[in-house]
Amino acid sequence: MIKNIFFDLDGTLLDTSFDLAAAANAALEKLDFGKKRYTPEEIKFIVGRGQDNYMRTIIPKELYSEENVTLLKNEYVHFYKNNISNSTVPYDGIVELIDKLTEKGVKVFCLTNKNHDFTMLLLEKFFDLDKFAKIQGIYDGIIPKPDPTCLNNIIHEFSLDKSQCLMVGDTENDIIVGDNAGIKTFGAAWGFKGREFLEKYNPTYMSENPLEILQII
Repeated sequence: MIKNIFFDLDGTLLDTSFDLAAAANAALEKLDFGKKRYTPEEIKFIVGRGQDNYMRTIIPKELYSEENVTLLKNEYVHFYKNNISNSTVPYDGIVELIDKLTEKGVKVFCLTNKNHDFTMLLLEKFFDLDKFAKIQGIYDGIIPKPDPTCLNNIIHEFSLDKSQCLMVGDTENDIIVGDNAGIKTFGAAWGFKGREFLEKYNPTYMSENPLEILQII
């Protein structure tokens, strides 16, 4: 029986791809960093490893330096903070799923590699924060997924039985972190990377429909 569910954010709870792409392109444009601009579909396969890695991936190779990465990140953060939910929406069925899970007494967590402040802004806009037992994004001292430290720390903090825990996410990091922590995993095939990609990582469960999670709890 599943009593505790950890959800990723980008590509799992929310489709943030249009706003992530817009912020990246605005930052590149502002700094005149090359001609390459990114579509939301391209961004879906770049994000997921934290904000710093995102910047290191999109910066033109010929302009790469830690100083330029920092400049790009600062412009990106400024734009994204002010345009964080212009086009972002919850995936179909997600709000209903969170409501039904909490009604059934399932503890719901958000564990994401997204900046913690941005995570809070988005969850507060689209969800009732009281539905989440804990929300964990990235800030100084937090090691991102797929390192299992943060997941294991939450499991320990709430005295959870690992056999009753499930990690839900759309990227390899979500499946790997669940495996590393020794809990079941659910591939969010409705999200950024899709079924074909996720199948390579052998999640315990997988579906294109978030509400199917209700069938396995």
